[in-house]
Amino acid sequence: MSSKSYLEGSGISDHGQLAALQVSTLPPPSNISSQGNNAIHEPFFASNAPLAFAVSGACVTSYILLALVLFHRRRRPWLLKIATLTVTISMTIAMILTTQEFKRQYELKSVTGKGARELITNSIFLAIFRIFSTTLLWITYIQILIRLTRRQRNKTVIKWVGIILVLFQLLFYSLDCFLDEPAWEGSVSALSKLFQIILSLCFLSYVLYYSITVASHAYKWENIPIALLAYSSIIIPIMFYCLDVWMVFFFAFGDFIRWVLMCATPILVLEWYERIEDSELHTSRNGILGRVVFEEEIGETKTRPPTKPIDFSLRSIRSALSSANFDRNILGEERKREQVQVKRLYKPFAGSQSSRDGLLSCSESVTASINTFETDVGKLGSSNK
Repeated sequence: MSSKSYLEGSGISDHGQLAALQVSTLPPPSNISSQGNNAIHEPFFASNAPLAFAVSGACVTSYILLALVLFHRRRRPWLLKIATLTVTISMTIAMILTTQEFKRQYELKSVTGKGARELITNSIFLAIFRIFSTTLLWITYIQILIRLTRRQRNKTVIKWVGIILVLFQLLFYSLDCFLDEPAWEGSVSALSKLFQIILSLCFLSYVLYYSITVASHAYKWENIPIALLAYSSIIIPIMFYCLDVWMVFFFAFGDFIRWVLMCATPILVLEWYERIEDSELHTSRNGILGRVVFEEEIGETKTRPPTKPIDFSLRSIRSALSSANFDRNILGEERKREQVQVKRLYKPFAGSQSSRDGLLSCSESVTASINTFETDVGKLGSSNK
């Protein structure tokens, strides 16, 4: 039957009404994937594609960061090496789990991102590694801030404030991973992300403050690329924390991106700090070497205990005189030994009058200086008596 006869038989006047009728008779799109050979109506952000790209990219990046830490030209802290290793292991586990889930969905001809997200969320083994690696990363942040600080008072404040914030973050992050109560799950997750945002903002603020204090070295042309990378690795996780709170679908792939960038932050900041130190050292070679002295250090020098007073007792005076006489005897022996050496030097030049006169004058000057020193020592002994 032709389209014209079909339109006349159905009472439809034109092709536009036919198209509208066909669209209206289609089944409404669903947010979940259908079984079998039906079409997939799941949104792209909730599908497997972003999750697959995020997990694979984070896994490759974590191995690159591990190589940079282990084979760097300078020695890196052991805490940073262990934290990077745990992140790499966690990313490898996540890669294996997601690959197995994608294979299972392919065999069942049911492709959905919800199953992979639930598998990653409910994996207890991966949750334990994530908690351990995240805690080590935050402790590494504190260690780097202490290294950036020059005042001992500020180092103490940073250490204790950082430890308190990390403990609160560890508590709420652990509850978020293992708590199954629906009534408390949302609030605990929000508190966990809040403490993570606070820690990231504190770290960003102090790094910015330190870079401003050494701006002449931190923002040189050769240091600008590493500075931009360091700031990006700090700011992007904060953005993903906020997006994770506001938009639920970012949980699938945003968590892995945030995780691997948290691992890259201490590596980049430490590299930037070492370049700043090298620049300061190169500049100070042409100037006065030294360091900044703070108020608490001046106070410590003022409160030092006094030195031991001089002992004027009879026993101490006798010991001083005996040591002076002993030194005088040593000087007498040295004088005899010097005269013997002068005679040995004088003997080969006995035939030359000029050489003999020169050596004789040299011997006389040495003898005169020794006699003068003995006279001074004798005067010192007589004055002590």
